[in-house]
Amino acid sequence: MTGPSCTGNISFVPTDGTASYSVSCANTTALKDQVIVMPPGFGLTSEKIYNIHVETGAILDLAGNPMPVLFTLYDLAADGTQYTLTTGTDETVPAILNTYPCDMCERQLSYVDPSSSVVYTDTVVLVFSERVFAVTDTAAQIILADCGSDMVCDPETDVVINYFDVGGSSLTFTSMNLVYVDVGALPGFKRYKMTVPANAFTDTAAATTGPSSSYSFEFVALGTETYYDYATMAVSATNVDSVEDALKYALSIDTSDMPSYTVCYCDDQRDDTLEDLGDGDTTYKIYEDLKCLSGSLDAASAVVGDRTVAEHVCETKCSKGCSGPFCYCDGYESQTSTPDTLCLPPALCREACDASPYCAGINIHDFKPQCLLLPAGGECIGAAVNATDVLPDSIMVAEEWQLFSKTVGTACTNLADYEERAGSLFVTAKVQVAVDYVLHPGKMGCARKSTSPERPAAK
Repeated sequence: MTGPSCTGNISFVPTDGTASYSVSCANTTALKDQVIVMPPGFGLTSEKIYNIHVETGAILDLAGNPMPVLFTLYDLAADGTQYTLTTGTDETVPAILNTYPCDMCERQLSYVDPSSSVVYTDTVVLVFSERVFAVTDTAAQIILADCGSDMVCDPETDVVINYFDVGGSSLTFTSMNLVYVDVGALPGFKRYKMTVPANAFTDTAAATTGPSSSYSFEFVALGTETYYDYATMAVSATNVDSVEDALKYALSIDTSDMPSYTVCYCDDQRDDTLEDLGDGDTTYKIYEDLKCLSGSLDAASAVVGDRTVAEHVCETKCSKGCSGPFCYCDGYESQTSTPDTLCLPPALCREACDASPYCAGINIHDFKPQCLLLPAGGECIGAAVNATDVLPDSIMVAEEWQLFSKTVGTACTNLADYEERAGSLFVTAKVQVAVDYVLHPGKMGCARKSTSPERPAAK
């Protein structure tokens, strides 16, 4: 992320020794795993080669940790090559790089202009790849639709609530690459979908128009009093301590924060509005008691544990004996194991699927460390996801197997996803007294006795 909390500049340093161009990190835009430097071009000389210098503190992760200094003159890419930027002539069409709110995000509809510090309210911001204007005499319109009470956008059920003329008064064009759309006072805590028409905007030279195709994005408008930050307010159950019937969560709270909190729960299996955070995260949804008759080992060269995915095939790994921490040969039977069955526990099977772009899901055995990788576009996983009434021959009902489909994106990133109230959490600076504390028989426990400074502790 960037913004007011960042410090330092991002500089473009010419390789010919001439003066560099620097922009404050506060005037950049963080878009998930990308940083957009505004305004585009900012006077860089065409047909020139630049190195990039990012000062420490100019870019932060979501936890607020600064990225170390980067200078591509000395810091090489992972493949050992040197990264440089070569400018050219403007021949590309204007494109939308980002929006506020961003796609699948939620926030209040207010924005502080980075050049004037003017606050725009009831506004959606379009961030273009260059400065743009409306095409002369265009009849194109931006469409805003309400996605309904289920918070899921669907063209068949969405209700169009407004049209905005690209050349009308609802749009404000700035001296930068920003376009403000005045959407009016929208009801809060609802999901909307905005569609920007193709070729309705032109660059400053009127040479090209864009975007090349219509651009749609979804967002949730939050009320002015509502605050939610997925990075700091959402916690996931710990893999180590959680069991099937009890989930455990680890969190730390500053005692200077609010003394009480409402605890809400999100079920990732019910979240149909996944958000791509740019971190490669995936979400798996379960379809119980289904077993595909075969899996896939396409592109199984990724390393999981101490060997490649292909080498985790049960027959290959376990038929002649296996030693080491990644064998997982418990329950292996040569008579029932298929050539594509992997001897891996669920967590490592998911890791293997995430490592392959051709994997669309996994089949997991309930109590044996065995699984199948399911190919994208396969008949079996398609029948499960589409809830086919009559199962094809490639899939069968099996109570000891569970099928999981893989979807790119992170669940539970929106406030509306937390539909269930789990209770309340109270934070105190000291142990509460006049209450009963119960220790479970047969389990290790401890109790601490404290006294006030005026009274000595009992011996």
